Amino acid sequence: MRAGFHRTDRISALLRREIGAIVHDAVRDKLIPSVSVSDVEVTRDLAHATVFVTALIGDQGKPAVKELNAAAWEFRRELAQRVELRTVPALHFKYDDSVDRGERIDQLLRDPDRGRVHGVVLLDKPIGLSSNAALQRVRRRYERIKAGHAGTLDPPATGKLPIFLGEATKFIQRVISAHKAYRTTIAFGTETATADREGDIVVSEPLPTATRSELDAVLSRFVGRIRQRPPMYSAIKRDGVPMYKLARQGEQVEVPERDVDIEKIEVIGYTPEALELDVTCGSGTYIRSLGVDIGRALGSAAHLAELRRRWVSPFESLPMVTLEILNDCVDPGHFVLPIDRAMAQFPALTLDSAAMTELKFGRRVTGRTESAGRFRLYDPAGGFFGLGQVDTGILRADRLMATG
Repeated sequence: MRAGFHRTDRISALLRREIGAIVHDAVRDKLIPSVSVSDVEVTRDLAHATVFVTALIGDQGKPAVKELNAAAWEFRRELAQRVELRTVPALHFKYDDSVDRGERIDQLLRDPDRGRVHGVVLLDKPIGLSSNAALQRVRRRYERIKAGHAGTLDPPATGKLPIFLGEATKFIQRVISAHKAYRTTIAFGTETATADREGDIVVSEPLPTATRSELDAVLSRFVGRIRQRPPMYSAIKRDGVPMYKLARQGEQVEVPERDVDIEKIEVIGYTPEALELDVTCGSGTYIRSLGVDIGRALGSAAHLAELRRRWVSPFESLPMVTLEILNDCVDPGHFVLPIDRAMAQFPALTLDSAAMTELKFGRRVTGRTESAGRFRLYDPAGGFFGLGQVDTGILRADRLMATG
């Protein structure tokens, strides 16, 4: 993760506060209908800011946005007097209609007993957004409910990012540890501080001269369980502080090596300038580190030029949805997968009412005949109940759905 993306988060928060005050004053002076700022998103180069507003009265929202955009240049001038930024971004106001869509989404998506959306959205994360920024955009579409994502993708990366909504967030850890597949392009000749194209060049070496057979021999050393040193710019913590924060502060800390599993590496294309690979790997593998290590093993230097996550187990064959489609569709519920689809790797086990009651109250169920392992639990009507673990004939709850 690059420092610039962290900076845009801070600037978004600053602008949200200051623009919110400016808009509030305009509403107070009756220059525009009653609206408030709900969020601000800035572009990576800080040249533009999209300002999302909500209206006290729904039908006033879009007319208010039209007036706000007409006065955007004046608001920008006032903003320049309030904040200390080298460049004040151009302002683009947009109506946040998530509140207006609430009743429609309630009917289409929500659990009638809980009033919440529960499930998984397989987002095709675009380039330039952090995983958290992408998560927040999905949350906005589903009325800002509780949400989390499985497996971080850095801003320069794209691809499948599972977003868990509502009760589904209880099961994120069961997917974070799953296998993943990536397509990556490794550029030879230079290493960067971040191990991707976003960082400053720190090492330059001649391009590799390996033949295809020599390349295959090198790549074979990276298949299986290997030792890997994660990049300094990573979310791994040292004494509770993420390593990327230490890196931004100029601290040079050696990240310890660790074991990772790489199941398969397939060459898609190879030239002296670049190498395109499909990589299937286990949890905790850093493709950026893999790219750097391959470059060094070939007697050169390397960094990632492109990275796309193709799939995450158990969602290998399921399609993704883009933010554009999600925002423009009439029924976003069409893209919400059932919670138990995220646990398809575990066998199903239907419980009777007595066993369900025991687990609800934190007690164990004895006399089970199933083989040891984790199971998807279902009630007699076929409703997903949670995850359980069987060991030596005893069933205990792992994660259970909340019940009314």
